[in-house]
Amino acid sequence: MEPRIIEECRKAMYDAVWLEIERDPQRPAVARVDIKTKAGDICVWCDRTGNTAVVSHKNNNNDSERLEEAIEGCVNYQDVMDDWLEENSQYADQDPMDAFEESRLDSLMAQLV
Repeated sequence: MEPRIIEECRKAMYDAVWLEIERDPQRPAVARVDIKTKAGDICVWCDRTGNTAVVSHKNNNNDSERLEEAIEGCVNYQDVMDDWLEENSQYADQDPMDAFEESRLDSLMAQLV
């Protein structure tokens, strides 16, 4: 297993999740990371429900599944959200999901009027 590849994926995933949270703290989207390596390509999708990694090796490599599992477990979306909230203290007292629900409710109420 390549710890360097896993660390590169971890950093890229963390940054991608951070950017999605930064873009819209109330409704962060799924973050996607594409990494090219000598052995093949890695694509990872990160969201609140977990991470999904797809490793496509140029040659048929039986370690793909183990590498995918290692990559999928290296970043937790909620941990990144907690770090972001800590750094952006104006949002710290507010759960992003609560704010999302309130804004959605306000929007629905406006449509009814």
